[in-house]
Amino acid sequence: MNLEEATQQAYKLSKDDADKETKKMLKAFKQTLDNTNAKISSVYTKYLDNIDSNDYLFELSKNNRLSALNKAVDKVIIKSTKAINKAIINSSEVALKKNYQRLQFLSNFFTEDKVFNKLDKGLIKASVLGDSINPRYKEFNASYGKLQDILDKNNAQTLSRVNVTIKNGISQGLSSKEITKNVTKQLNTSANNALRVIRTETQRNLNNASLANNIELKNAGEVVKRQIVSTLDSVTREQSIQVNGQVEDDNGYFTYPNGLLVRNPGNSGVPAYDVNDREQVINIVGNATPTTEVGKNPLTNNKSKISFRNFKSWLKKRNK
Repeated sequence: MNLEEATQQAYKLSKDDADKETKKMLKAFKQTLDNTNAKISSVYTKYLDNIDSNDYLFELSKNNRLSALNKAVDKVIIKSTKAINKAIINSSEVALKKNYQRLQFLSNFFTEDKVFNKLDKGLIKASVLGDSINPRYKEFNASYGKLQDILDKNNAQTLSRVNVTIKNGISQGLSSKEITKNVTKQLNTSANNALRVIRTETQRNLNNASLANNIELKNAGEVVKRQIVSTLDSVTREQSIQVNGQVEDDNGYFTYPNGLLVRNPGNSGVPAYDVNDREQVINIVGNATPTTEVGKNPLTNNKSKISFRNFKSWLKKRNK
């Protein structure tokens, strides 16, 4: 396994760790859907199943029944958004921490003096939540805004769409099956939006891990350059093909199409480049190249082929 392949493996393993949070997020959406549709079905069973559909709205206007249904649904959605938001934030943090550790291990195959650093809490907050005003961490903030603001906006849209769907369905005299089908469509849209956010944020933090590792290597006096490696397949974007293999300039920037200078892939500020981005970054230390296969093992300091065989032992020793 060479350095490029090992870096790609580090990204994959770290993404797999983060994807456990994606499963939690999707489970929360499934529970939201089931509980919301159960609330709707209960109202139909209690008040609407045995009357003319033209009278649905009138029947539910009695004693604020429609308002009570909306409040019950709101409560379900608001409760679930806490779990959904937590999963998205946790995914970003896991991606950042795990990839940072793995990439630091790989870099230490080629360092003159082994570099053992831990992520600063301020950097983690800046990278994951994007709300740091500390200039030291500014470049780790998302260029497209704070994560919590994005989550709050998406959650508000979910509440609004579901409530409108329920109200319109009742007004139109739709059956319980029809209205729950429409609600399912709206919640699936919200789930897809959340998937786009969690994938984009996870990838951005995977690359932020590489940037953090790069900065600390340079601060330790190591000669190191970053190089982009794009995932090349039938759905690879044109800009990812163009920047594949590009090495950062002397100021630490990559040049994207139209001359756009980008400090870190996945954080260009251009949605077409950043959303669902799949570019990765190699830290090339000293005289190593992406095809280098041998270095000094970070744990034993003996010459060996690059692998993650001693990673867990190295991490345990590093964290003492």
